[in-house]
Amino acid sequence: MAALDPQGPRFKTVVGPLPNAEAANTPDWRHADLPALNGHGNARSVARILKALALGGTVDGVRLLSPDTIGVIFDEQSHGTDLILDIPLR
Repeated sequence: MAALDPQGPRFKTVVGPLPNAEAANTPDWRHADLPALNGHGNARSVARILKALALGGTVDGVRLLSPDTIGVIFDEQSHGTDLILDIPLR
C-alpha cells in the first residue's frame, strides 16, 4: 500500500468503503443515477432486451432500439491497460 499513489485510482479502489449488497434494495439506491451499477432486472427482463438485439430492435411490434444503436453496442468501447488491475483488457 505504501507504494501506491494516495490520489491514484488503484489506492482509492482498494481503500474505498466496502460494498453493501443490501443497499441495492433501498429506495435511495433505486432512484440514484449510478452508471453501470443500478440496472435492475430479472432473467425475463434480460431475455427480453436480448430478444430486441436478436430481432433487429423490435419486440412485439414495438421498436426499442434503432439499428444504429444496435451497431454501437458491438463497437469496442475500451482497449488498453486497466488502471486498477494493471493488465490489458478490451
